Amino acid sequence: MVWVVGAGRYGNPEQDLPQDFEAHREVYYQELSQPLEAEAFIQQLKQTMQAELSS
Repeated sequence: MVWVVGAGRYGNPEQDLPQDFEAHREVYYQELSQPLEAEAFIQQLKQTMQAELSS
């Protein structure tokens, strides 16, 4: 990937995280109503996609 230094939209997403992200990861995920585990996140996406494709 190529990141544009100083660009908001095309900047490095790792630098866009709050400084305390790792220490408060659970709080941020909870505020976004997202699961901590990647597999749970993927399962939610699959269920949503299946439901939308079935209707």
